Amino acid sequence: MYLESGQTMTSESRSARRQRSHFTSVQLRQLETAFQHGERYPDAVTRQRIAAWTDLTEVRVRVSIYIHSAQSADDTVQFSA
Repeated sequence: MYLESGQTMTSESRSARRQRSHFTSVQLRQLETAFQHGERYPDAVTRQRIAAWTDLTEVRVRVSIYIHSAQSADDTVQFSA
């Protein structure tokens, strides 16, 4: 959602925003293990296995993988500069 200059968010538009996912420390360790031992972008079957293993939805796993990959790419760019 993009706001025009001078507009503010209404309570209705705020409630439409998705709630942020909160991972437990166990889930974070499991996801990190999967990141270290897997491909950069795992296929759907692998994501489903990780989701079952971590007790998350496949969508949450997919998003966390893409965020992790982007952060890893950012770290690589900073260190090579």
